[in-house]
Amino acid sequence: MITSITYPGGTPIVPDITVVGSVDAEVVSRSITHEILDGPPVHTLRPSKPQTGTLRLLFTTSAKAHAAKDQLTAAAVYTISSTAGTNLPSRFVVRSVTVTQSRAVANVWTVSVDYEAVV
Repeated sequence: MITSITYPGGTPIVPDITVVGSVDAEVVSRSITHEILDGPPVHTLRPSKPQTGTLRLLFTTSAKAHAAKDQLTAAAVYTISSTAGTNLPSRFVVRSVTVTQSRAVANVWTVSVDYEAVV
């Protein structure tokens, strides 16, 4: 599976491995329930918030991982392309990004990207 993340004015981010199985996602409703004292509740229906979640990208060198982290701090809308069928949003903004080194495998760095989908 090949995953590529692009953004305007930047070089593509291509992780060595994309851990698609660990992509967490959440969609939160914005509907409101109004409790009425002398009657049934009234519901104000609103569209859900955009999907949010965490995408984990694996790199085999610290330099690649930190370069990806630096690219993911740009003020940009990112586009993700993957050859695997996933539930990833096609466009997203970054909410936060962290880099950690695996304790089990010395040559693996994980870039965790907290994102919000752009609709």
